[in-house]
Amino acid sequence: MAINNTADSWGSVARTLHWLLFVLVVTLLIVGHVMEGMAETDPRRLQVYGLHKSFGLVVLMLAVLRLWWRLRQTARPTMPAHMKDWERSLATVNHGLLYAALFVMPISGYVMSCAAGYPPKLFGLAVPDLVGKNEALAGLAHTTHVWAGWVVVGLIALHLAGALKHHFVYKDNVLTRMLTGK
Repeated sequence: MAINNTADSWGSVARTLHWLLFVLVVTLLIVGHVMEGMAETDPRRLQVYGLHKSFGLVVLMLAVLRLWWRLRQTARPTMPAHMKDWERSLATVNHGLLYAALFVMPISGYVMSCAAGYPPKLFGLAVPDLVGKNEALAGLAHTTHVWAGWVVVGLIALHLAGALKHHFVYKDNVLTRMLTGK
């Protein structure tokens, strides 16, 4: 199992980061939706919010690692020759927006928490408050966080649809090389 990417397959580091971030982001999207419906008197509410913030910070750290890893990898698997130009463009834009979302979501959550006066902790460890309390900024960050969440749902759906099209319609190895590296 190769660590680095090649022209034919994704390396184990890229695949691991891809799937780890996928699981974390989807879980955080679901938990975020559930959190919005929790009663303020629910005793589990603060614990759920704390875990959501901690794992959001983990996503940000993994996103930095993933971007660093991607930038240092000179090889990347090529897109199949049978893809149409518009499909290649859509895939490129979707990947770029997914990368952006890996930063927008946790940063807007961090700003929202700090600006609301509740700086996040990383599993109980203090995280520097670089923002300070600011109600207007908290509102803007909250709106950004919520809308970005819905955009991420759409981007993931498009990404998944593309992967499934490659697997079931084109019958190529685009999905399997992200699953197994082959």
